[in-house]
Amino acid sequence: MFEPDGFNLRWIAHRGGGDAAPENTLAAFHAGYAAGFRAFECDVRLSADGVPFLLHDATLARTTDARGAAAGRRWADLRKLDAGAWYGARFRGEALASLDAVLDFAAARRVWLNLEL
Repeated sequence: MFEPDGFNLRWIAHRGGGDAAPENTLAAFHAGYAAGFRAFECDVRLSADGVPFLLHDATLARTTDARGAAAGRRWADLRKLDAGAWYGARFRGEALASLDAVLDFAAARRVWLNLEL
């Protein structure tokens, strides 16, 4: 099994941080990393203007303060949504994560990503 920098890929943080933070947000990745994970799975979608961002569902209702299809919105609007309040007050205001931000997180920490498209 491929193991970059000697860490074991048998343990992968689901949607960034498991159940430690709102799924597919940068807060989730930070929580997963703090818990010792060095491999992460996340879900990637495209905004209406072609920006890849993290979201599992096709619609926004379950994990943001918006309703409707995610694909029909531009990134400038999507990045303003609250993707953390549903999870708890401590995460209120947490934004949806762009794929670029997650790639920067991964590169800075030399962690492994499994991108689900």
